[in-house]
Amino acid sequence: MRPALLSATILLSLAGCHRTPGGTTTPRPSARGCPEGMAFIPAGEFDIGDDVRRSHDPVPRRRARVERGFCVERAEVSVEAFRRCVAAGVCAQPVAFVNTTGDSRRLCNWNRPDAERHPVNCVIHAQARAYCGWMAHPGGPRRLPREVEWEFAARGTAGRGFAWGDEPGPAVRANFCGAECETFAHGIDIPEIVALPGWTDPFPTTAPVDALPEGATPEGVLNLTGNVSEWVDDAFEGRQTLASVLMPSEPGHQRIARGGSFYTREPRSTLATARIREVPTSDAPWIGFRCARDAE
Repeated sequence: MRPALLSATILLSLAGCHRTPGGTTTPRPSARGCPEGMAFIPAGEFDIGDDVRRSHDPVPRRRARVERGFCVERAEVSVEAFRRCVAAGVCAQPVAFVNTTGDSRRLCNWNRPDAERHPVNCVIHAQARAYCGWMAHPGGPRRLPREVEWEFAARGTAGRGFAWGDEPGPAVRANFCGAECETFAHGIDIPEIVALPGWTDPFPTTAPVDALPEGATPEGVLNLTGNVSEWVDDAFEGRQTLASVLMPSEPGHQRIARGGSFYTREPRSTLATARIREVPTSDAPWIGFRCARDAE
């Protein structure tokens, strides 16, 4: 039974965003002190969640208010960016590409030719958290977004169905598993893949993190709908409760990834309200991440 609608005030902690001290380059701050490459998402109210008959495993619908603005990276974390963290000894290497048919590692971007600007995928939740917490980020350490922050960034105060608006197409806006994906998967001996009905886009697997600008949010955040699903900080603890939406959860439970991906093959999973559950040690090729931080 669907829970009654709740009214929630979501309090996000407030911390300053500082410019990187020293060095030969200083990033240009964007709105409200967000470092370059991050977008400022202002405070506001929105309808979080959806009906389970319309969207895949959504948060139960309720009215929520985000009291503090926050910063979110405009693009998913790329292989190139993650490689710098590995070189610094902070991040562990993700599962690497193997050129073998019938093997899901064929879809991993680490060490895949010509994939440096694609999202790093095949990463477990702890690897994503380690990268975001790295001290060397411009402005200092970041964090994974909370689930409510991710959905607010994707849907805005209007409660958009997709990052760009309420209409699903055209395919220049998002990277889902269309006919091109099905053809590619069958060619590498993954025959169970069946395309999203009526969808075709240019990318059989992932797209570069700066691709598909037509699908950006009004704040300029790319690929919140499609490309790779994205780890958020929250755990899924059975039936979703208000407390588990408001506060990051303890380790050891299923974790949540938000947004569709190049692997998305059913219409309910393309919506910005959709989410998937994975164990925190999942290194699935359809999951990547981006980072967030508190704004000034």
